Order: sequence, then structure tokens, then C-alpha cells
Amino acid sequence: MGLVGISEGALPYASQDPKAVIPAVVAGGVSGNICAFLLGVINHAPWGGLIVLPVVEKIPQYLLSLVLGVIVTAAVANLLKKELPEKEEKDRLMNLNFEEF
Repeated sequence: MGLVGISEGALPYASQDPKAVIPAVVAGGVSGNICAFLLGVINHAPWGGLIVLPVVEKIPQYLLSLVLGVIVTAAVANLLKKELPEKEEKDRLMNLNFEEF
């Protein structure tokens, strides 16, 4: 969903562990946007994702910035997430109620 500019797909993950997911998404978004700015990327659409490629100037730099944002998001999320014992993780996954989302 994020690749087409829809950020709401991250909400179920953020609600499960907001102390790890929200800072990770913010750090990734900031780093990707700063990279795009420094590389002179211009996006003529009021949203992001791959769907805007036809109206982006400097597409390779845009894609590089997007990849950097993804890497930073993943790295920060991995640093902030605490490891759950295997049994506790299985129990948590078995008890998820997807209707809440």
C-alpha cells in the first residue's frame, strides 16, 4: 500500500507496537524526504509512492530516496522492537482478532 502512497496500511502494525513502529516510520520518512530534497527531486503530485513516477523529475534519485527511506525504517524498527520468546509470539499471533482492524 505504501508503494502507491497509502500509508494507512501501517496502522495495524503501529497499533500493535507503537513505541517501535511510529518512530521507525517517521525516521524513514524524514531520511527519504531529506535525501530527495538534497538530490533535487521534484514531485508534481500532492502524494507519493511509485504511482507518481510519471510526474516526478529525476526518477532515479527519487527511487534511491525511496529505497533509503525503506532501509532506515526497517533498521530503526529492528532496533526498537523487542524480541518475544517463540511461544509468546505464537500465542500472540494465534489470538489476533483481525476484525478490530
